[in-house]
Amino acid sequence: MQEDEQNITGVKSNIDRELIASQLKELKGIGDAGANKLIDAGYLTMLAIASAPIGDFIDRTGFAKSAAEKIISNARTLAQIGNLENCEEMLILEKESPKLTTGSEEFNNLIGGGYSTRLL
Repeated sequence: MQEDEQNITGVKSNIDRELIASQLKELKGIGDAGANKLIDAGYLTMLAIASAPIGDFIDRTGFAKSAAEKIISNARTLAQIGNLENCEEMLILEKESPKLTTGSEEFNNLIGGGYSTRLL
């Protein structure tokens, strides 16, 4: 198959597609149709699904929010990557975390109240 005939997802043949689909069907609730949706949207690995922002995942796949959350959660378990935090979650945790102060009120103000204990 020539390079210009390759589809947008990078899957070059039906054999590639079947292999990828069989791996994606390890996700709870994903059958042939769901695997094809994921492949067509460009999600070819568990890691790609596990690290996908929920909004992008929903937009690209057309899955409902509740189904998308379950799929991503299951992919994170299967990919063994643990819990990912988005930037908003990290900012909230950063603001709530205790700070180590420097002894200089002006410097503490410059660095957001002190050194974050989350960095330790």
